[in-house]
Amino acid sequence: MLNMKWFWRQFISDWNTGFKSHMRTVILFVVFSTLWIFGSDYFFAVLFSDLKVYAMIQSSKGMLYVIVTAVFLVFLLYTDYKRITYYMVNAERKRLRLDNPVKAGLRYTFRLINELMTDDQSDIKSSSIDVFKEIFEHLEGVDMGSVYVVTDKNVEYIHTVGYDMDLLNNLPFLHEEFQVFSFNHSKNLSQEKQIRKILGKSNYEKYSKSSSAIAESVSVAFRLEDDLYLGMSFDISKMQFDTTKHGFSENEIRELKELQILLNATIDIRKYNTEKKVIQKDIVNTFIHAMEYHDFSSEGHSQEVADLSHKIGVELGLSQSELEDLKWASLLHDIGKLVIPFEILNKVMPLTTAERNIINEHASVGASFLVESESVKHIAKFIRHHHERYDGTGYPSGLEGVGIPLISRIISLTDAWHAITNSRPYKEKLEFVDAIEEIESCKGTQFCPEVVDAFLRIINEKDR
Repeated sequence: MLNMKWFWRQFISDWNTGFKSHMRTVILFVVFSTLWIFGSDYFFAVLFSDLKVYAMIQSSKGMLYVIVTAVFLVFLLYTDYKRITYYMVNAERKRLRLDNPVKAGLRYTFRLINELMTDDQSDIKSSSIDVFKEIFEHLEGVDMGSVYVVTDKNVEYIHTVGYDMDLLNNLPFLHEEFQVFSFNHSKNLSQEKQIRKILGKSNYEKYSKSSSAIAESVSVAFRLEDDLYLGMSFDISKMQFDTTKHGFSENEIRELKELQILLNATIDIRKYNTEKKVIQKDIVNTFIHAMEYHDFSSEGHSQEVADLSHKIGVELGLSQSELEDLKWASLLHDIGKLVIPFEILNKVMPLTTAERNIINEHASVGASFLVESESVKHIAKFIRHHHERYDGTGYPSGLEGVGIPLISRIISLTDAWHAITNSRPYKEKLEFVDAIEEIESCKGTQFCPEVVDAFLRIINEKDR
């Protein structure tokens, strides 16, 4: 759905900026012209009594007026043009959130999940700190934060910014009480009130010496075991907020919620099958759920792509191990969209070139996620190349023909088939016959001929 509130706010802002700027130009021009015309007429009338001389002076004055005002107008318009262009570019960057604060952090999530399958807690802590640092660096206005581990006995801070970590680790935070405020978004100093209540007066005085008061905070946490949690807190101090008046945006809060969905998937990682070295379906479903939460139009997309891809794989005679790789690659082919701005994925209007370029990053980003995990890094290449075209005009690498992995060629077709046969906010679906013609017309250009033939055999068999 189009965010009408954002649309009208942006429209009014653009109108005010452009209108005021040009009105200033017009007013300056009118004032300058009025002073020049009436002032110079009076001055020259007093100075020259001869009408011929006066007429010549008036003609010369007119030419000078044209030249001077032309230069003046060019200067004013150019200045306004630069100002408006600067405003529009920055407004567009802000709307698209090109500096996505969680994008870099998500890159570490798969490595973190992979390490959760071991018992080396030091690696888990190290990776969590990496995730925190990457996100912290890109969140505008955030000047404090922490990474902490909560057990059934105590709370241990393992990394802080803007806090005295040694002092925090000596304060009597309790497991049950800490959970009250470690999974939420708090503002208006509500976190300070909660901490004061938990610690009591004397301990709160010690705590307040370790940091500034917190105006707004967002905490995300995930469970390693039944009584073991790991959390991150991103905080804006009262001093910082009073200076900048900038708190967390709705987009930043949404992104951090999506990060928590991914981190909580680590509970399912414990079900990982170490003998067969395959990903359990409930783990993948967790990530698919996160993608569907982020991209409204993708509900059911990954599963349907996987089902059709499997049929084509069987038709092409793929081995059992290849079919397994095809299944997981199909289910996870769009995982890179988790870092694409929410407004772009769910936009109902046609995409701009800049927006299209951002969406095109999802294949490479998704592959970069998977290479961090030993269990799935071998299918990363299939995800990276599922938008290559058979004629070499696709992305991200411009691979051509059989140079594109077969699994990627299969997903390329099934992904497109599901897209054109299902309605999206910005387009209607194609009728079945028209969709078949579309696939056939792209045989040898967008799609691999061998894959198209297998697909058509399956469709024809289904119609019999």
